[in-house]
Amino acid sequence: MASRAPSTTRLARVAFIGLAILAGSASASSLYGRVVTTTGEPAANLTMHLQQVRFAQSGMSTTSSGPAVTARTDPGGRFTFQDVPAGVLGLMSIMDLPLRETTHWYRSIDFGGVAVYGQQQLLFSVAPNTVLDDVTITVLKRSRISGQVRYADGTPLSGARLGVKHEYRSDSGSGNGGSSLRTDTLGRYTFMLDEVAVHSLAITYEGLAASSGDFVVNRPGEDIDGVDLVLTDAATVRDPEEWIENPATGHEYRTVDAGGWFECRRAAIELGARLVTITDAAEQEWLLDMFGGRDPYWIGLVDEQGEGAWTWMSAESTEYSNWG
Repeated sequence: MASRAPSTTRLARVAFIGLAILAGSASASSLYGRVVTTTGEPAANLTMHLQQVRFAQSGMSTTSSGPAVTARTDPGGRFTFQDVPAGVLGLMSIMDLPLRETTHWYRSIDFGGVAVYGQQQLLFSVAPNTVLDDVTITVLKRSRISGQVRYADGTPLSGARLGVKHEYRSDSGSGNGGSSLRTDTLGRYTFMLDEVAVHSLAITYEGLAASSGDFVVNRPGEDIDGVDLVLTDAATVRDPEEWIENPATGHEYRTVDAGGWFECRRAAIELGARLVTITDAAEQEWLLDMFGGRDPYWIGLVDEQGEGAWTWMSAESTEYSNWG
């Protein structure tokens, strides 16, 4: 049995919603400044909406009176909000409306020394007749994953809305979740991600299934194209939680995501198994073909009897070694 190193602990986003009350020089109410990404780059061509908000007993909701004030950043990330109403205001989600996807998360708004932190909304209060001209808004760009969904014969799956299972893993943890994607007339889709990690997508459609295989987002906001999904008979798509037999050895294998080496060993024992023993190059090659070799796996090699004296938990020969 081979098991991946990252744990199954979900990575949770934590939103800090603050409220600042700000006053400036007497003039028409307006906000001037720039929007930058968390890496310090100008965030160009973003449409932002500023809306009055009210607090209800059950939480916060936007008011129904008055339109939102809109501003769009220029190539340098500069923006201007004019005719800003006084009171409690909120910067609403930054979205790609045709895709119906949030493209950036807010991180903070800085008024020249007074900062407010948030995520989907940033809340602050502006006094009447105020000009704020040194505003910096920081946003986190989400990764835009794109590709094509097509049948095995190459025909695009056009105009479909599909459920998608998303999994990711990294040194800091792993997780999974359900979402959806929509294809256009050419079968193209876009899917937004947040985690710097190894990712995979899987879909099902009318008895067919497709998996992207592993792809890596190396930095926040990295866009990846060419993550294609080819639909085949669902029965032929491997479930990573099923046991797979190696015909050359007669042994069965599967992966588990349980954390560190000791956690993975415990998970293996609970399954009536042990961490994998690999005694030759052919077995290692088969495992890599079945489970992929982009990321490291925990194996059943231990030095419990003495530092650097490596033995297999199964007590098999250690003549073959190719391990980090």
